[in-house]
Amino acid sequence: MPQEVNPTFDELLFTSASDSVQKALAKIDRSALSIGNRLRSIELDSKFITRVAAAYDRPLIANERCGSWYVDPCMCRDKAYFKSTDGHTGEWTFSSRRLNLHIVNAIVEGDGYVLDSEGSMECRFYAQGQEYVQNSQMKNRANRTFKGMPDALSKTIPIWCAVLNHAIFQTGLDVQTPVGVVSDSEHQQITEKLDDFSSRFLKLDMNLEQLRTKVTKPLVPLFVTQLSDLPEIKPDFDDFYPIILCTASKQLPSGEIWGNEYIQGAGDDSEGWARGLSSSLFWENRTILLKTLDPDLPAMVDSIVGRARPTRQAPTLIKPTTGIFIASLKALAGLNEGAFCVVICCTPYYPTDIHDSLRPGLVYLKCNIGKLGSRDLRKELVRADQSVQDRGLNDTSILVVCDSGKDLAVGVALMILCKYLDEVGNPRLDKDDKSQSKINKTFIMKRLSWITASVPDANPTRSTLQAVNSYLMARPL
Repeated sequence: MPQEVNPTFDELLFTSASDSVQKALAKIDRSALSIGNRLRSIELDSKFITRVAAAYDRPLIANERCGSWYVDPCMCRDKAYFKSTDGHTGEWTFSSRRLNLHIVNAIVEGDGYVLDSEGSMECRFYAQGQEYVQNSQMKNRANRTFKGMPDALSKTIPIWCAVLNHAIFQTGLDVQTPVGVVSDSEHQQITEKLDDFSSRFLKLDMNLEQLRTKVTKPLVPLFVTQLSDLPEIKPDFDDFYPIILCTASKQLPSGEIWGNEYIQGAGDDSEGWARGLSSSLFWENRTILLKTLDPDLPAMVDSIVGRARPTRQAPTLIKPTTGIFIASLKALAGLNEGAFCVVICCTPYYPTDIHDSLRPGLVYLKCNIGKLGSRDLRKELVRADQSVQDRGLNDTSILVVCDSGKDLAVGVALMILCKYLDEVGNPRLDKDDKSQSKINKTFIMKRLSWITASVPDANPTRSTLQAVNSYLMARPL
């Protein structure tokens, strides 16, 4: 006889009901994470950011990708591009792809700044040999673990400050991290890697003398959350520039994402919930969006997105060159007659929205979007290279575009900078191949730093950079 199998408790009681229960719970989750709850949570957190900026009386800088959701554009001094992945445990790094040196002017002019991100505590750090302690009332809570601070604020930016301080002031390497967020063990492991991070930055041969004339005191991170006590009177920081790292969202208990219709980090991953609504469109239409009832919000958002005019960012010059530019595909429609001698376009489809006078100089590289595009670029770089060789760079302006203006276009521009320009950005006078034998990964990263300094939101993928490295170093030079 076949062996009898006894049904489990779940099978007896919940076989027919489990699917319904799961669907009901999923429906509750979707309702709690609705567009309405997200926008109201963003509005609430943005008020906190405004209070922090007012309390410290420092300019606001939004950390992308989602920091702009929490800052009214009229109050935003600039944007930064620090990634949490550069501060993930065991993966700490100083990114030469995201130097963020463009915010130095805002730091100096505002005597520090407030930088917001999605996402109080005691902080240990040293500046000019003196120890400062933030939020001393919380000393007895130093053992509490706070999980609501993004790694970009708790580790990536502190590493950035430490590396810049060492390069500018030639002092010891000290990293300042928030107690209760970064453990003593992790803090020590980061400290042990600072020499390598600093060496990597110095190899880029940035203009440190220019930085030293601007930055006259160390950069010191201060950590602010919605648990922090804000100063009643504007504090003075005579010995350092305060880099006030503000976590916009409040921490919910037990690791919850939402509660009482509040969503922690509501602005994160907007591609999945915003229906095409951008942070700038939110602020432009904030009043009507917040007044619209939840059932009507999807239609309202779709209407706003549908009426929005496409933004066309002007091409950006890669300094110190005088003739290499980068832009997104949208920029082509706004170009004037004869604006560029050569336009290199890396897109899936042949561009049609371009002035007739520019067509003779158009070089089309058929590249898909994403990883497939980086793979396509490996094969297409030779055509871009040949177009530059044929025309030369003397008195030639070259525009490189891709769909975003941040990935494939960066790869092509990087190839041109490495092969055809000297160390000050002028066309190379020597035509022999010996000078090109210097091209290695360090040389390529130096040229990439020109792009990231000029286009702070440039974000070439690892696959794109590998394609450029392979082309420049593998083929005979």
